[in-house]
Amino acid sequence: MGNDLLALEAPSITTGFRILNTLTNVKLLDAEPVAGGRFLILARGTKDELRSHLKEAFDAEVIESIEESVLEATFSLASNKIDETLVVVETETAVALLAVSHVMVKRHGVRALEIKIRKTGVGGGYAYFTGALEQCETAAADARTHLSLKMRKGVVEVIDHPTEIVRGLFGD
Repeated sequence: MGNDLLALEAPSITTGFRILNTLTNVKLLDAEPVAGGRFLILARGTKDELRSHLKEAFDAEVIESIEESVLEATFSLASNKIDETLVVVETETAVALLAVSHVMVKRHGVRALEIKIRKTGVGGGYAYFTGALEQCETAAADARTHLSLKMRKGVVEVIDHPTEIVRGLFGD
């Protein structure tokens, strides 16, 4: 079994179950309905095995060698202390959120504080990252580029030296 991640949003719950039923040689991390009547599947395996499941997706990406800290933050296992700078990311799909989170952590070394996938309402999700100012600005620019290249909607905001009020939201 590989260390790559399939992040897939099926256009409906029934399609999601149909795709789930075709998965073999993978480790299922999560599968559940999310906002907009879609169905989110997160599975680990090899990129070749995972890529064969992309065609029926509303949005999907195989993230090669997913950073463990991205998964820890997704499942609320990460620490929440803010460093010098805070980056807030909001995306239209859960897949876009996981993909840019991986880019920011792996390429730029920012630390994921929390990644939340919306299960109701408009869908997508939001995430918080922290690090040094230059590191966060570069990571944010790369995240915006990744969203743009994949024609995905999202907003990335860099907040240098968050106030005590903002820090208080993270138990700082």
